[in-house]
Amino acid sequence: MNAKRYNSIDLWKLIMAFCVVALHTIKLEQSKLIIINELYDSFVNMAVPFFFIASGFLLAKKLQLPLHKEENIDIIKNYLIRIVKLYLIWNIIYLPLAIIGFILDKSTPLMSIYLYLRGLFLVGQQYT
Repeated sequence: MNAKRYNSIDLWKLIMAFCVVALHTIKLEQSKLIIINELYDSFVNMAVPFFFIASGFLLAKKLQLPLHKEENIDIIKNYLIRIVKLYLIWNIIYLPLAIIGFILDKSTPLMSIYLYLRGLFLVGQQYT
């Protein structure tokens, strides 16, 4: 099966990848204009929803009608397995940084475990 290219989605994926980096590293506080700060925050915060929507769109393009076909179930299962693997790998890579952050914040071990698990399963890792 030949995969169709969506150049506009690829371009936005590149732009939003920079936004994800900015989301996790740079806080625009130098601007004295509140509107600039708000526009920056609004644009950068679109990155995660964009990737969620783009992934859903591209996954839906792989599916065939009727949706309950066996091939569709296999496609979705393989997609979910791949996503879960990537999520776990990146959280393992992130774990040492989280531990250092908890040590620097002088969090108790129990609170550190709670915050890490909450971030892992409920809100995504936001602890930086």
